[in-house]
Amino acid sequence: VFRDKYIQAAEISFKKDACKVDNYSNQQIAGIGEDQDFLSATTYLSDQVKNALDSIKTKTKDVAISLSSSQAQIYNLQIPIMDDESLREATSFGGFWDQFDETPESLDEHETSYSVLNVNEELGIMDVVLVTMEKKFVEAYANIFRLAGYNPVVIDVAPFSHVNAQAIELGKEGFEMPNVIFNYTKESKSITICSNKGFQYSEINIIEADQVLLDTVEEVQSVETEFWDEIFERLSSQIKQSLVEYETKYEFDPISVITIVTDKSKIKNISKGIERQLGEVVVKHYNPEDSITFSKDAQKFVD
Repeated sequence: VFRDKYIQAAEISFKKDACKVDNYSNQQIAGIGEDQDFLSATTYLSDQVKNALDSIKTKTKDVAISLSSSQAQIYNLQIPIMDDESLREATSFGGFWDQFDETPESLDEHETSYSVLNVNEELGIMDVVLVTMEKKFVEAYANIFRLAGYNPVVIDVAPFSHVNAQAIELGKEGFEMPNVIFNYTKESKSITICSNKGFQYSEINIIEADQVLLDTVEEVQSVETEFWDEIFERLSSQIKQSLVEYETKYEFDPISVITIVTDKSKIKNISKGIERQLGEVVVKHYNPEDSITFSKDAQKFVD
C-alpha cells in the first residue's frame, strides 16, 4: 500500500484456500513537499519503498501495489454485449473507450483496465467499470518499485483493493446483495458500493470545521445531542445519497449494512452518529481477521 505519508508492506501466502499475512510493516515516510514534482522524485521514493520491503524480509521480488484513487478515474459504462475474446480484441487497439460520453475524447495517454460486472441479455448490454490512469503516473509508480529491486506485477487502486478484501471473506455469493464500504481515513473519505450488478464509487467531502470536530468525537461521552446531530447530518446525507442512487439504479431494497475501513483505532461514536442519521442502517468496523489469518509477528499490528 503506497501513500503520500506511509507505506504498508505485507507478505501474503495463499494455502488451503486461505490467505495468511506472514510478515507486515507500516512505515511512515517523509513523502515529498506539495511544491515538489512527484515524477522527478522516483529515486528518493524508491529508497523509502526499499526500506519498507526490506523490513519484512521477504524473499519474493514480485509485488502488487495498491494506490490512492486520487490519480485514477473510474467510469461506469454500459456497452453492447460482447464475448470475452471480442471485447479484449476491441480494446487492445485503443480508441474503443473513447466513444462513450462519460469518458474523455482521447485516452491515448492513459492506461486502462476494465471489469464486466453484469450482463443483461434482454437489453443486450453489459455493465462495465473502467479505470484509467495517465501512463506517466503508472510508469512512475512502477519505476519506483523497479529501482527498489522489485517487480510490480499488479497496480490496483484503493476502492478495488477494499472490494477484493471483502470478496475473500464473502465469496462470489456475497455480492448478490450490495456491499458498502465507507473508507474513512485521514487522507481519504469515500463510499464504494459493489454487487454482481454494478460498481459505484463516490468521494465524501467533509468541511474543515466538521473534520476538526470529528477527529475528537471518540473522546466525547455521547453523540446523541443536537450539536453532533448537525455535524453527522452533513456527513450522512452524502452517504445516504450514494446509497439511494445505487438502490435506484440497480433496483435493490434499502441497504442495511455499511462497513467502515479506517486507520482509526476507535470508531464507536462515528458509527453511532452515522446510524442515528441513517435509521435502520448498521455501521460496522471492518475486521481483517474475518478474511485473513496473521502470523504472530504480524498480529501485533492488528492488535
